[in-house]
Amino acid sequence: MTRRTTLVAGVVAVLAVASGAQAQLFIGGDQDSSSAFEVVTGSDWERSTGADDCCNPINLINGNGFVAGNGAGGWGTHTNSAWTNTTNGGNYWLTDKNKFGIQPSDYLGIPTADQAFVALKFNQLESPGDIRVWNNNDSCCLNRGLQQMRVQISTLDNPSQPSDWTDLGIYTLQEGPGSESYEGELLGAGPFTARHVVLSSIETYGGSNPVLSEVRFLVPEPASIGLLVLGGLMVARRRRA
Repeated sequence: MTRRTTLVAGVVAVLAVASGAQAQLFIGGDQDSSSAFEVVTGSDWERSTGADDCCNPINLINGNGFVAGNGAGGWGTHTNSAWTNTTNGGNYWLTDKNKFGIQPSDYLGIPTADQAFVALKFNQLESPGDIRVWNNNDSCCLNRGLQQMRVQISTLDNPSQPSDWTDLGIYTLQEGPGSESYEGELLGAGPFTARHVVLSSIETYGGSNPVLSEVRFLVPEPASIGLLVLGGLMVARRRRA
């Protein structure tokens, strides 16, 4: 077999694997992506109901209130109700109104925490194609949704100081419509590689409790994977020549 044939065969094999994975939109799974994460926490969340899971940031990734593949674009829709039921807890991350505007406690050395933040640690280094976010969609209180959100990432297992973090930018989110057909929006933050991702609330649409409904990290595009592998195979070919 010639080197050229080997190169082409390698690219075809990788693209075949990638196209097989194309059906899955989000890292960790489309309905419930929590298996992709080691830690999901936040600067604070509302506990006034006495149920710790009512407003826990784990609700952003565990599929509560979310229907994968639903909607006109197939991205999945999020309910416009705050609660699933008393067994499964709430459908979103709701911050503690009594701590609104107070600088959160330090988390692994992040340089800026803004009003409130949610922190997600992948099980391993991941390279999302982008982030899709469903803003607060609770029809009673849409102004609690985030208007501006900061995204920070770290590739280290255990970051501990500001220099361990990269600020991807501040993104403006659309206010949630309060509709059962809500499919969220792409941030335009990717692609990137990270072990940790921190999403911070900078400003809401006027409400005193920042709220997010759902967060998903997109599986990289198969074409992008193929190009990356093609480049790697070409480099390897040059080294052997």
